[in-house]
Amino acid sequence: MDTKEFRTKLLIEKLSKIYPDRFSQNLVDMRSAEYRKILIIAPHADDEVIGCGAAIDHFIGQGAHITVLIVTQESSRSIARYYDYTPQQRMEESYEAQSVLGYHELEYFNFPELMLRSDALLQKSFCLELHDFIVKHQPDCVFIPNKEEMHPDHQIIGELSEGVLAKGVKSKSFTQLQAAIVYEIWGPVVMNSFLEISDTAYAKKIQGIRCYRSQLSSVDYEKIIEFIGWSRGKDLANTGAQSPELKFKIAEGYRLCNYKEN
Repeated sequence: MDTKEFRTKLLIEKLSKIYPDRFSQNLVDMRSAEYRKILIIAPHADDEVIGCGAAIDHFIGQGAHITVLIVTQESSRSIARYYDYTPQQRMEESYEAQSVLGYHELEYFNFPELMLRSDALLQKSFCLELHDFIVKHQPDCVFIPNKEEMHPDHQIIGELSEGVLAKGVKSKSFTQLQAAIVYEIWGPVVMNSFLEISDTAYAKKIQGIRCYRSQLSSVDYEKIIEFIGWSRGKDLANTGAQSPELKFKIAEGYRLCNYKEN
């Protein structure tokens, strides 16, 4: 077994221990949601595909304008130093993935990967920049990473993003914001909403992640996407959430927070 196979197997084993029974009984089918301007906050380039590929496909089909914000780039602590790729290569791959998924805008913050957790000044800077970014773009829905995941960047960026959104809603700075949606990359949320991954959306997720040749050199993310999708599809079957005319096989799971109800 080579290093890539070992890392993939280890990650799936970890995920298989934490995914069971992480859902609510009253699930919201996100096909009923109507958002016109969506922001997706991705800790790293490729997280938008893994966690939100089906959502991007669905809401573009509904006519929404979608912006993806990549928070970090490689630093001296990154795994990139063990593999033969550069930050510029990964950025170029992200634009390839954008073309595959078909969303509208791709932006970068360029914070150093794996350094936000331990640096209070970087955290403050991130919060200020994110606040100003949201004020400028005024989305009605923001997808944020899960702060309970095993990856430290996902944890801190999810936590800080959640705080920025809460403060912006309270201060009425984010005038259009209706909802935050916590999505899954390397760990489950307590799922209270979901979206079926259609055959078309799944094909785009796989094609999109294949753009990230640099990241596929260390982990088989196609298998990660498949595992998470089938896990959530199984949860839907267990809750009886399927419509009679539909048989969900795979799905994306989320934790939906409706600010307009708060």
